[in-house]
Amino acid sequence: MDTYDVELIAVRKSISKQLCAAAAAMGAAVCVLRMILYRTGVDEKGLLSQGVGFQIAFWGLTAGMAVLAGALTRKQGKTKGEPAVGWLPAVASALMALGILQSLPGLWGGDSLSKLAGNLGLLAGGCLLGAAWMQGRRKKPYFLLSVAVCIFFAFQLISRYRLWSGNPQFQDYAFSMGASLLLMLYAYHQAAASLGMSTDRARTVLGALAGFFCLAAMPHTQVPFLYLCGALWTLIGLWTLPESEESL
Repeated sequence: MDTYDVELIAVRKSISKQLCAAAAAMGAAVCVLRMILYRTGVDEKGLLSQGVGFQIAFWGLTAGMAVLAGALTRKQGKTKGEPAVGWLPAVASALMALGILQSLPGLWGGDSLSKLAGNLGLLAGGCLLGAAWMQGRRKKPYFLLSVAVCIFFAFQLISRYRLWSGNPQFQDYAFSMGASLLLMLYAYHQAAASLGMSTDRARTVLGALAGFFCLAAMPHTQVPFLYLCGALWTLIGLWTLPESEESL
């Protein structure tokens, strides 16, 4: 590998870390704004009575995050990559397992579909702990471990959406729905990366957007700890994303 290639890899790593920091900062900003909105802009019926300026800020930051993710990663192309390994990604996987397991009582207390999602969450939590063990030993996790996480978030999304769809205030669940969807897609690409079938750009963009949405979803949700752990899982994954040398 010549000096140019080394410098190019360093630039790519720097971009991933910059995007991680931007997603964390912008997601935290939306989180704070939503906290303020729900403390000051809700009437006696529990409905949002004001907040047009907040809405503009929320969606402006969301659009800005999407544009930034696409712009910063445009040169990554279709370069293939693998899941990150080491103690930090292992901690991230363990935290995501904890977040999922902590959310299960709320699912088990619901209808049959919610209970199924809860049982799948138990499997997903165990698989994430298995992935954490492998990553801590600097081994690439088996793809089926991430598949279980993807399936859990798919059923969690379906279960929650039936409740969300009856709420006329899209603001109440928009970020939660987006967070669950992006966590599902991120888990899918983690599984694909274990098979060498996912690109660095896909996981970078999904990791950044998932981290942003998870932080933004924390106010006014039944599972704030799940989304906090989701943010840590995706953003740490983004920070430690290994760069492939293919196509250099």
